[in-house]
Amino acid sequence: MNHNKILKKSSMNYILYEGQLCGNKELIRKTERRLGELIGKHDLSNKKMAVHMKKAILPSIAVYKEMLEFGYPREKSIEAIKESAIIANKGMASFFGFIGKMPFGYAIFRKMCPMAIKNSFCEPGWNMKWISNNSKTMEFHAKSCLYVNIMKQENCLELVPIFCQVDDYMYGNMKNIIWDRKKTLGYGDKVCDFRFFKRS
Repeated sequence: MNHNKILKKSSMNYILYEGQLCGNKELIRKTERRLGELIGKHDLSNKKMAVHMKKAILPSIAVYKEMLEFGYPREKSIEAIKESAIIANKGMASFFGFIGKMPFGYAIFRKMCPMAIKNSFCEPGWNMKWISNNSKTMEFHAKSCLYVNIMKQENCLELVPIFCQVDDYMYGNMKNIIWDRKKTLGYGDKVCDFRFFKRS
């Protein structure tokens, strides 16, 4: 398995190959090795979960642990990983922003979310429960999250809020759709309350 290729396709591509760690060949080499160890350790047999594991979860853990090993301060490491994750999701943020500008954008988004949950944010990684899905409000709760579960296993729970903030970045600029999440598992709450409202 080409771990370099996985990292280049992951949300950690920027930090490793363009950003703060670009040029640090030793750290990049060790990050590739650590990613290989993580991939060998965790179950990637479920293809839907493997996408999250390879694209975001395991690469961010590998980068974070190597940065700490190389003496990078904890908070600066977290901020650098967050920057890389945000940059990796610029395209999705633009897409949702485009949908959100449409007069009928809420109707489109309302159809997209159930499909995304079914195809990507589903069991065994997530335990989702629909609260409402109507012409004005869409709300669903996550009682468990793959990101939280794996980060907990790897003693990296401090990384989970990064991905909560990525959600805020992606959904926070939809002109006709209000994104209003009050609780997240990543910040220690018992549920993630995903809530979207059609702007009047």
